[in-house]
Amino acid sequence: MRSRKHSQGSMQENEVFFFSEARIALAARLLSVCVAATVLMIPVFLLYLTTMGRKVTSIMVLLFVLAFAAIISLLTDAKMETVFVGTCA
Repeated sequence: MRSRKHSQGSMQENEVFFFSEARIALAARLLSVCVAATVLMIPVFLLYLTTMGRKVTSIMVLLFVLAFAAIISLLTDAKMETVFVGTCA
């Protein structure tokens, strides 16, 4: 939870907020899931909204899959096998 400390001796109200490590970890996990899902959904929307050639489509999908794999490996402590299975799915 969040707690507050007020400074009693000064004219200004200075507040310091303390957040638990569990909440910070939860926020970080939620942010990484949102980023990963967004990276996976962008090419779907691009393919739906635009008409592209086969070569351009293949390159775009390849780049987004590589970006997804890089994001998963950088933002999580996943092993190489887990990143590979996640990318294949």
